[in-house]
Amino acid sequence: MDKRKDSALFARALPFLTGAIILLLSCTIDDDPEVTRKELRDHIMVLSSDSLSGRMTGSAGDSLAAIYIRNEFLRSGLQPLSGNGFQYFEVTNRLLPGPGSFLSHNGVDYVSGKDFMPEEFSESSSAKAEVVFAGYGFRADGEALKWDDYNNIEVKGRWVMILRGDPEPDEPMSEFVAFSNDRDKVMVAKDLGAAGVLMVSGPAYDKGEGFPSYSTEGFSAGIPVLRLKRELADRILEGSGHTIASLEETLNETRKPAGFATGSVISAGSELVADKSHTRNVVMVLQGEDEQLRNEYVIMGAHFDHLGMGGASSRVPDTVAIHHGADDNASGVSLMIELAEKLAATKGSHKRSVIFIAFSGEEKGLLGSKHFTENPLADLTRVNAMLNLD
Repeated sequence: MDKRKDSALFARALPFLTGAIILLLSCTIDDDPEVTRKELRDHIMVLSSDSLSGRMTGSAGDSLAAIYIRNEFLRSGLQPLSGNGFQYFEVTNRLLPGPGSFLSHNGVDYVSGKDFMPEEFSESSSAKAEVVFAGYGFRADGEALKWDDYNNIEVKGRWVMILRGDPEPDEPMSEFVAFSNDRDKVMVAKDLGAAGVLMVSGPAYDKGEGFPSYSTEGFSAGIPVLRLKRELADRILEGSGHTIASLEETLNETRKPAGFATGSVISAGSELVADKSHTRNVVMVLQGEDEQLRNEYVIMGAHFDHLGMGGASSRVPDTVAIHHGADDNASGVSLMIELAEKLAATKGSHKRSVIFIAFSGEEKGLLGSKHFTENPLADLTRVNAMLNLD
């Protein structure tokens, strides 16, 4: 049998193998309704096992964990709050520069990824306009600092070139720090009507002038924002007689704004695409025992996702290895499973209905809980309390 047929057979068999593994794992846990150390440990061992590969949101391990948790709730007598007990949603794994990013100047087309790169908070849009230079992009009018790079230039409808950082790059306690964030500078330019922003690093700020890294944040400034290499920025500035290095040096020495129109026109735009995956919350309910109070709720929740094979959120970001997440948060999920079993087996323990939610996407920014609150499966005005087991 050739490899393609082997792969096709394995793909068809995988759902059945997965279901069998999850069923087997569920059957290994005792049915004792008491909350016991052994059962807590058994749940933790399953959820933090190598087979779940750290339960990264949207991964196969994340899905297997959700199936396991739902099966345990079903074994205790809980019912899905809606549908099959899963609340599905999409998450952005990362943002990627798309093929639609471009920059043209004086008849030359520059290359995305080599000469420039969209910032992660750029809007996917474009503009053809003159470029103005706006120093460090500051607008500060406080007692400690007064500095307005936009005082003598018109930026509405234009591309604004801005230096990254501030005039004191080696001073972590500098008065400029509060104004030096790239995104904040972009929002100032946008508020003044800029068509787009060109960010560039001077040699004193970043000798290596690296390109931006991408996250899952998903914030958009609403205008195109490009990070330029200095060589490209210098070509745009050529007619003005300045270079990025000379402008940075002057600003850092004089501590005075130096905005001006460059006379150069560029046509440029950015495109960012989202790499997405599917995940789910597990949402089950234990009906209240009191007929008058069962339409009121107490929510018990815990997140079950973790860091997968590591990465930026890890304490060892450069290590590619399973991050098992026993404490964060297999332990909280295990306690929630055991409490569900205990309450279901104990008459008189819950007059109100208890909603049990195992959240995914929390390590990526509270995505699962946000999705539930924005798309509630129960009337949230009837929720009396929420207990978070993390």
